[in-house]
Amino acid sequence: MSQRSGQWTGHSQRRQRLSDVTVNMIVTRPIDAIDATIYTSAKVVEDTSAALGALPSLARTLEQLRPGGVLLEEIVKLKRTLDRIDRIGTFVAEELPETQQQLEALNSQLNDSVNRIGELARAILTQTAVNNALNDSIRLLSKGLGVAQGTAETLGKALGRARTPKDET
Repeated sequence: MSQRSGQWTGHSQRRQRLSDVTVNMIVTRPIDAIDATIYTSAKVVEDTSAALGALPSLARTLEQLRPGGVLLEEIVKLKRTLDRIDRIGTFVAEELPETQQQLEALNSQLNDSVNRIGELARAILTQTAVNNALNDSIRLLSKGLGVAQGTAETLGKALGRARTPKDET
């Protein structure tokens, strides 16, 4: 029992590490994660199909078995292989729905981010238009002040000359 319990603990730890890697891959490379999930699922189905296809020939071979024969050892190896395939199939069956939910949540977050970026882009465009309008107004005011200053200087000179004779008298 303790050996069996230790085996499941190791399986749980490997499963947790694989789950962490899977989440990291989904976040950083969602297309690769989907591709890996589909490939793994296809491989499990292919291997399971091959194992099921071998069952009739195994049954025929079992009829020819004698206790302690070489074929019995091969059957034990095949049973271990089928057990591994079964564990992989169980793992994939458990993880695919969770992966699908994670991908949907990631898709939702990406859509929210795209919407926020769009809102920010519109706000930046509006701010840019306001800044451009202010810059144009400053240029016009600067030109107007230049003209006004020139006019004031001209008037000052004209009035200054006209006053000078009056002050002398």
